[in-house]
Amino acid sequence: MEELKPCPFCGNDPLTWWDDATPYYEEGFNIQCFVCNIPHVCKIFKDEAVVAWNTRKEAP
Repeated sequence: MEELKPCPFCGNDPLTWWDDATPYYEEGFNIQCFVCNIPHVCKIFKDEAVVAWNTRKEAP
């Protein structure tokens, strides 16, 4: 599996967790940076979430 990259906006390591559907998060594997609080990535499969996180746009 692909290695998880740091947050593209602040460079910190993102947090990862599985969540059942809640009022705040979708069901699935979540990746989010809680330092700069950018919107999170959520996918059912961990490898899909990592690819989605790693290919998001870099900060300007």
